[in-house]
Parts: sequence; C-alpha cells; structure tokens
Amino acid sequence: MRIILVAYALSPSQGSEPATGWGWATELAQVHTVTVISRESNRTEVESFVRSHPECVLQFKWVPSRSRQGVLGQSRAYIDWLQNVMDTCEVLMEKEQFDLIHLVSYGTISAPAPFWKLGLPFILGPIGGGQMVDVRFQEVLGMLPLDLRFRNARIRLLPYLPSIRNTIQRASLVLATNRETAELVKRCGGSPLLFNATGLRSEFIRNDAPIRIRSKGFKMLWTGRMLYRKALPLAFYALKQTGRRDFTLDLVGDGPMAGAWQRLVKSLQIDNQVNFHGKVPFAEVFNFYDNADLFVFPSVSDAFGSQLLEAAARGLPILTLNHQGVDVLVPEGVAWKVPVDSIKNIIERMAEAMVLLADSPEQLSRMSEAAIRYAHSESWPRRVERMSSLYTQVVSDCSAVRRLSDD
Repeated sequence: MRIILVAYALSPSQGSEPATGWGWATELAQVHTVTVISRESNRTEVESFVRSHPECVLQFKWVPSRSRQGVLGQSRAYIDWLQNVMDTCEVLMEKEQFDLIHLVSYGTISAPAPFWKLGLPFILGPIGGGQMVDVRFQEVLGMLPLDLRFRNARIRLLPYLPSIRNTIQRASLVLATNRETAELVKRCGGSPLLFNATGLRSEFIRNDAPIRIRSKGFKMLWTGRMLYRKALPLAFYALKQTGRRDFTLDLVGDGPMAGAWQRLVKSLQIDNQVNFHGKVPFAEVFNFYDNADLFVFPSVSDAFGSQLLEAAARGLPILTLNHQGVDVLVPEGVAWKVPVDSIKNIIERMAEAMVLLADSPEQLSRMSEAAIRYAHSESWPRRVERMSSLYTQVVSDCSAVRRLSDD
C-alpha cells in the first residue's frame, strides 16, 4: 500500500517516542511504500543516517515546527504543526495517489488531528494519554506538580471537546495502548483496539534466556527519564524495607527529579546501594539490561513504557505496578505485578517481591524464558504484520462505505 505516515518524533539513535516513530517508518517500509512527514528539526540526523544506510527506502517531507516554552506552549506548537501537515498532505495528494494516512507520533489522545478531512482512511495511534496520576501517590512522591494537576483536569475534559470527539469519531481506526485510554476513547464516541505502540528490532532480542551469576549480590535496574510520574521513590522505600545489603539498584537516565532523588536515597541511607549513572547512549543501555537480575518499573503514569520491551528482549524479569499499559499488554509470567491500592501495601509488596525473586533463582529463570518468548511476539516484523492486516481491513471497509454512498 501507499501510506502517508505522520511522525512528529523521529530518530534512528534515540529511545522512547523518537525510536517508536523511526520503528514504524522503517519497518512499514519493508512491505509498503511509505512517505514520512516529520518536523524539520529531525531532518539533519535522519538524512545523514539514510545516506549511510541505503536499505532505508523512504520518502520524507519536512514540516517546520515552532519552538515554544512550557507544557502548554509545546502542546500548542504540536497542534499548529499538525495543521501545517494537513497542507503538506493536500499537496502530496495532488501529485500522488495514497491508500491511507496513519498518525503514529505523538501518540496522544489530547491533540486534535484533522486528517479525517482529507478523504483518505485515517488511522490514529497507537495512542496513550488517558491515564492520570492518582493523588494518593503524593504521600510518597510529594505534592503533585501543577502541570500534572492541569493534565489530570484536561484529561477529564477531553470527552467534552468537539475537536477531540471529531478526531476520534471520524478516524477509520483508533488504536490505544492501555485500558485507561481505551475507556476515554469510548467516552469520546470511538471504538478502540488495544495495540502496543512500539516494537523490538529483531537483533535486540536474545534467542535464549541468559545465565545470570549471583556472586555479587542481587542487581536491579531502572531506565528512563527522571520525572515525578516515574515514581522511583516507591522503589527506594521498598529497597530500604527489604533490609538486604546485598541488593543494588542501578539508575540509567537523567531528568529534573535527579537531584531530589539523590537526596532522598541519602536520607534513607541506601546511597551506597543506589547508583545514578546519568544519561547513557541508547546503544549502551542494553549492557545494563544484560548485567541485571530484575527490571524495576514503578511508574504511576505511563501509556506503556518501551523499556519494558527492551528488558524483555534481554530476558530480564520485571517488577511493576499492575495498572495502565502493563496491566493489559504484559503477560503475567513476564512481570510480577503489584496491586495498586494503598501506598503502604504497594511498598510492602514491592519489597516482598524483591526478596522472593532474589531468593528464587528458579522462578527468575522461568520469568526470563517467558520474557524472551514475549519479546519475540512483540518484534517489529510481528507488529507490522498485524498492522498490515488492519490496513487491508480499513481500506476495504472504507471502500465498501464509499460504494454504498455512491449507490
């Protein structure tokens, strides 16, 4: 098929959302003819990469985006950019014939996307953004920041915004990455399909579970941006509660909460067990996965978390909270999922899980094998195979509707 793929975030060298945009573009291009529309600021890196990788058969259109400060300013800049992309699509459609348009980045329900007006089948997502930060977590994380309070309020208002309802109801297909977003899509009048936003490059996935040597204690790992909603203090308090001095926690990443969290681990007297490594090149992060025994993901607001797939790809079992994308997209055998109730219970159950898994190498081994199987099912080729089937179905359904309208 001939596809217009809209990817605001796009990078062959970064993780998270830019990596997701790049994955969709390059993997879809293996079986479809793809024209990628992205923002001008991504152009230099992408074109440099493509010149040295002629196997990347992609067409690009670059649309400038304004630089704005603050969360509200950045949201406004993205919405303005989407409108400018509409103009680019119209020019493209005058010159070439396309089968559909697919918006993959940003993967959020909060931005109205006008592409349904183009007359092509329009696929939205996979999107997240329906999950909120529960105020109960203030007990351990501190006062909920103003931007997250505003975000919670905005999410509650989304079903009442005509622009959002139009986007959801006029899209040919809406893909959601977690139950909370799927429920919000339904409240906007849509019929969502649960679908993971990202995939794994096959070369990152181990064929066999690793053999981990426990001579130097039990090593836990976290990776990501150090943001309030990532809720690392839950892991810190749980580590403290274990009372185990042979447990360590490696933190890979940086962000605005780094200083506060360094002070917290010092006050808890676990600073000799928690290692802050700062930002590490994406290609080197896999060395940390390979040298850990357990991946800890205590986030209280994430659509899903690409780190979960990365950990699974290296056969690394996961300790996480049982909500949002993890709840519906990660199998039980891969992750130990802590129920989300009181803060006291969450910390106690996380600590209990750390001790139980550290003392149960057989269970860790079974989880590691399950993680490898899960990772293979989540590879980009599998993701594209499923998406291609959805493309065929959507185009066929839209053609049938047009025929009925003509009759």
